[in-house]
Amino acid sequence: FFSPYCTMGKEITKNDVADDDNDDEPEDDERIDEIYEYAEKHGPKEVAAFIREKAEEGPATIEGSIFTNKLFFSAYFLLMATLDETEPLPAQVKEKEAFFKAWATDEECQEALMCCFEYFVCKKEDQDVDEFEGVLRPLWDLEIIPEEIMFKWSQDENLCRGFGVTESDALAVRESARPFLEWCQSQ
Repeated sequence: FFSPYCTMGKEITKNDVADDDNDDEPEDDERIDEIYEYAEKHGPKEVAAFIREKAEEGPATIEGSIFTNKLFFSAYFLLMATLDETEPLPAQVKEKEAFFKAWATDEECQEALMCCFEYFVCKKEDQDVDEFEGVLRPLWDLEIIPEEIMFKWSQDENLCRGFGVTESDALAVRESARPFLEWCQSQ
């Protein structure tokens, strides 16, 4: 299964990034804005290719930390380019289905996308881990992430720890996902 371990680097220091503005907001990678603008003007396959191209430029800065796992930060770039953090996620997953399918073309990408959705839900400003169950249904219905990957993900609450998801958040997200996963198993 997709392994995030040892992929989150170190906290960024003033020696790593110029600090022009003295706000306390963690830095995010400048490629996110590039990809967002690109996604507004291009289709899903082009956006997926552009994200892969941008990932080759090296590690990404997310929430003030350096990430070296290309699959994870590419999935993060995808979510940031296609989702509105202030809107409910389930409807957006349906609306942006083609973008997710164009990017998550193999099992490794699907696993990274699953982990990135966990990270995304846990790191949202108005964190609502209960929202995660609602995200799983369209991911499954639309065949973006197969249930086998969802089940493997549900068995490892440490999967996203390397990306900064706390154990308590990971357990809460999996608890939220449990009713949907139990329903899947009964089918």
